Amino acid sequence: MVDMVRSGEHAKLFFKGKYFIKGFKTIPCYAVFYEDKMVVHVIDSKFIKTETKRVKTELKEQHIGLLKRGGRIETYWEEFGKQFADMPQDELLGLDKRNFFIRYDDVTKAVYQRLWEDMGMDADDMSTTHPGHFLLVCGKDKTRIQHLYEKEPSIEKPLENIFRDRIKIRG
Repeated sequence: MVDMVRSGEHAKLFFKGKYFIKGFKTIPCYAVFYEDKMVVHVIDSKFIKTETKRVKTELKEQHIGLLKRGGRIETYWEEFGKQFADMPQDELLGLDKRNFFIRYDDVTKAVYQRLWEDMGMDADDMSTTHPGHFLLVCGKDKTRIQHLYEKEPSIEKPLENIFRDRIKIRG
């Protein structure tokens, strides 16, 4: 689930993902889209691990079944991201020294690839789910964020409005 929020100093859209550093290492993040730029807000991996463990314990104490816990944890992290969408840009950028922004005017190409499933070659092969990605190209620089969203109009429509003829949605 992804939310659109009010305009102005607040974000228009946000989603959760993993930011690629130097093509290999990923860092958990939220991509937060304001009126004129996208802010990539990095979340510390240790914090995510600790907070996920805390939420799992709470769910277990509430007698929430094991199969339902995974979905509830994902919902928790989506709700957690709303606080960043409500923050002014400067405040969000100042939360972590690894945070950065990209101005939409600097983007020459954008690609939003949905989560996809690779079906096996024959009936005995297992299917594999591959993460989607969001790619922004600014000259020679590329910023890539991996995500786990399937077809999601609440992401795709705002991205089309922001990037217009510079974005390709793939699915």
